[in-house]
Amino acid sequence: VVHKDGRLGSIPLSRVAGRIKTVPKNHYLVKAALAVGTSFGI
Repeated sequence: VVHKDGRLGSIPLSRVAGRIKTVPKNHYLVKAALAVGTSFGI
């Protein structure tokens, strides 16, 4: 899943494999995911 310019989309896994990009814990999308019970494995 990609979030760019306020929109969600997708890109091939080959473009992101082996790369790490962090998202702040207080990002609104993280908060929304946690609010509906999404587990991030931590």
